[in-house]
Order: sequence, then C-alpha cells, then structure tokens
Amino acid sequence: MLRDASAIPRVPQFLVTLWPAALFLRLVIFRQLSEREGPLDDVLIIGTGAMGRITAEDLTKRGRRKVAGFLRFDDENRPDNLRAPFLGVTTDLEHILRTVPVSEVYIAGSSVKYPDAMQQAIKTCEKFGVPFALPAYSFRLDRARPVANRAIADGYIHYVSVDVKPG
Repeated sequence: MLRDASAIPRVPQFLVTLWPAALFLRLVIFRQLSEREGPLDDVLIIGTGAMGRITAEDLTKRGRRKVAGFLRFDDENRPDNLRAPFLGVTTDLEHILRTVPVSEVYIAGSSVKYPDAMQQAIKTCEKFGVPFALPAYSFRLDRARPVANRAIADGYIHYVSVDVKPG
C-alpha cells in the first residue's frame, strides 16, 4: 500500500509555518510570564554601608535575587533604612547560615578596612559550601574597564566551593 507523497509535509513549508508561531509565543506569552515571576534566589549581604545598600538595590532591581537579610561589620552602624531584615554582625554568619536558607553570600566590604572579618566570612562560606561573591574592584577606576564585562556584570567576582554537576 503506497502513501500519497503530498500527505507528508515538506520540511521548508513546515518550518515557514511553525517558526513564526513559535517566535510569537516566545516573545508575547512566555516573556510576559517570566517578567511576573518572583526572584529565584535568596542572598545574604554582609555589610550595611553604602556598598551593601547599593548591592541590595541593584539585586532587587535586576529582579532575579531577593535579599534575605543583612549582617554588619563590627564598626558599621545599623542603618534604619535597610530594605531587608537586619540579622546581626559578621560573627553571627555561621549561625545565620545554619538557620536562614540562602543561595549566595555577598561580602560587600573593603578588603583594606575589614580584612580579618572578610577572611573569616570566606572561611565560613567555604565550610558550609555556600557560594559567595567579593567586590571586583578594590580601587576606584576612572577610565579603565575590565576585559570581560560579563564576568563581573554586577561588580562582584563569584566563587563556589564545590563544582555543581547535574545528576
């Protein structure tokens, strides 16, 4: 029994018909749904100074991360205008990581001003296997730009203690 060759769609005609419909769905329907989607990750920010507050604003504006809370360095003041809960000081980090689920820790401080506290936070994050991010810039730059902008798009260098390998 022979089949009629005209009953099988030709690939170019099929693509010409299907491609615009798939593109329309992606641009009109799915993009709108993804914009309404809530943040994907909760993060903890160490530092309540200007760098910590600006980092929180930037992460919130980008929309993919929610700030779960702030920790302050020992000599920082506790500002009243934080947009996320104040959870304590840097020495409380281990307890916070045990009780508050976060997917990354942003250490928003100066490596010159807080070297010991930042080093202790890094060790704690490594101990728990929690990814962390350190400021990419220790100095103010006027004209210089990084070679790979995408690697530090948010102004931080991101580190992991464990390689994630999908199962």
